[in-house]
Amino acid sequence: RRLKRIARISDSYQFELQDIKTRFEQASRSDYLTGLSNRLDMYKRLEAERSRTARHGKPFAVIMADIDRFKEINDTFGHDLGDQVLVTIARAFAGCLRGEDSCARWGGEEFLILLPETCGDDALAVAERLRGLAENLALESGTSRIRVTISLGVAVYAAGENIDSCIKRADDALYRAKNAGRNRSVLHV
Repeated sequence: RRLKRIARISDSYQFELQDIKTRFEQASRSDYLTGLSNRLDMYKRLEAERSRTARHGKPFAVIMADIDRFKEINDTFGHDLGDQVLVTIARAFAGCLRGEDSCARWGGEEFLILLPETCGDDALAVAERLRGLAENLALESGTSRIRVTISLGVAVYAAGENIDSCIKRADDALYRAKNAGRNRSVLHV
């Protein structure tokens, strides 16, 4: 009887440890604020998509999105509202992407979106849809309504390039969007 009791206790602890392990693994792949993938998890997804593209020859695109004038939002309305903006944008993005797409909080106020089996024109259309979605969001801060815009850069993975190069091209397109007046999407050509 004693051995059966010890076995039950051991089984109980094993289940508990497995649950804790699963929660830690999930936490290590997620951004704590938005619940989106974090940078590490997105890199793994990008590498997997790069490998898939090498095998099957189907294109994929990345979109780098940045909230315009985010520092001003934080400075004017406080970091709590800044966090609310990040969470609202993250939910909006996640809600309008396909099931096979991935969205990650890349850092600060930047998001990176992976669009498998997507060419440049289609990726630009997705970026424009995300831009319009963000532009139509309104957040409340006391008596003020805050409107948010985003700028987006789009790049299609070129066969044989490394992931960092593709991301850099999306980032370059993002900065072209910022320099052209913000609240726009630019495709790296």
